[in-house]
Amino acid sequence: MANQDFPRYPKTKQTGDKGVRLVEKIFSDDFGWIFRSQDDQKDVGIDAHVEIVWGERVVGKKIALQIKTGESFFKRKNSEGFVFNGESKHLNYFLNYSLPVVVILCNPALDKCWWVKVDSAEVEEVSKGWQITVPFSQVLDASTKDELEYIAGEVMDFGPEIFGFTVLREYTDFYHVVIERDDIESGNIIAALEVLNRVKASKKLIRRYKNAVHLSIHGYDNDSRELCEIPEVRYWLRNLDREFPYWFYFLSKETDSLNFVIYTLCEYRIAEQGFVLDKASWARFMQKHFVAMNRMCEEA
Repeated sequence: MANQDFPRYPKTKQTGDKGVRLVEKIFSDDFGWIFRSQDDQKDVGIDAHVEIVWGERVVGKKIALQIKTGESFFKRKNSEGFVFNGESKHLNYFLNYSLPVVVILCNPALDKCWWVKVDSAEVEEVSKGWQITVPFSQVLDASTKDELEYIAGEVMDFGPEIFGFTVLREYTDFYHVVIERDDIESGNIIAALEVLNRVKASKKLIRRYKNAVHLSIHGYDNDSRELCEIPEVRYWLRNLDREFPYWFYFLSKETDSLNFVIYTLCEYRIAEQGFVLDKASWARFMQKHFVAMNRMCEEA
């Protein structure tokens, strides 16, 4: 029986699998993250992905891992850590990878691992490829969880931006952007600009919000002047217009929003029949804002 041939499970593969199991245990048990072995990775350099979990919330951030196991990876050292060598083809692959890549060196005999992020600023060129130092201080355990989470990138809550983004959904046909008097008087355009920039953040949103935005100013109900006559309102809207001139495309034609913008941004005189726009000012306004409208049409 001993002489008959069978499939092999070589020592090198057994050692590698020990390392993967050790890394999985640390990420699963100590970090509480999701570990996914890349069994079909065709030996291109990525052995696993880990996905970050906050309590019970999976937040969509991942890190790619190359896991190296065995005594040979701990023989070369410098004053800061273990020296890991790799081939140039793998460095190109890691630096182009869509996730941050971390190299992990495993010592199953000690039940211990060390890690380093593959960073072009930390890599050194050598005669047969590249090398990077894996710091002695970067032991893979719960104490480095925050560092690895930082490497994965900031987690954003896009829900308010996509579904609310400080717009009052008072009507089904358009979105009501409310500007408070405090913002007008302080010259703060940031809040309004964040909302307005969101409606042009993608082709889908540009199409969705065409002629669908309504502007209103709160806090001047007891002021006998029209909004376009109030100097601080004119100053505020001019500053906003420098950043967001797309009124012809986005503003609803079913509300007074466009009239408000036109009379506030243009020069005018008051006659018996009401406000009369200055022709030169109106021509400049039309030229600028038709260009902006055409830009949105092209984007969409």
